[in-house]
Amino acid sequence: MSRGRFVAAAVAVAVAVGVAALWRSPSVPSTAVPPAVERIEGRVVVAAGAGAVPEGAMVVVYAYSIEGSQAPLAILRQPAAALPLDFRLDDSLAPSAEHRLSGARQVVIGARLGTGVDALSQVGDWLAASQKVVPGTQGVQLVLQPPPK
Repeated sequence: MSRGRFVAAAVAVAVAVGVAALWRSPSVPSTAVPPAVERIEGRVVVAAGAGAVPEGAMVVVYAYSIEGSQAPLAILRQPAAALPLDFRLDDSLAPSAEHRLSGARQVVIGARLGTGVDALSQVGDWLAASQKVVPGTQGVQLVLQPPPK
């Protein structure tokens, strides 16, 4: 076999081995989307007939554990212009490393609409009734109601 053919054959074998190794290598799990059991998905809407939302307001969707500290486990903030808002709460929205949604067995989830950006409600905020859910719940519906007059 001539040297040129030998080099071409060696290159072809090396490429074939490399392609086979890539094909057989296990896929790396994506860290961008947590497993469904570690997130809560739903939608925030404004109650029918509630009127216009305050200009410049923010929607804050939050979850905190029923057991132990009532520190938020996940907080999502979006401008009111995003309503109706489809949301997903997961560990990427945890305010601290020690308070994470994935460690909770049952949580309270809620939403508010107002000028503040904290999870705590303020006078004049529009509120959605909180709900008890387990991580992994999908289809949560949070309905914002204006404050009583």
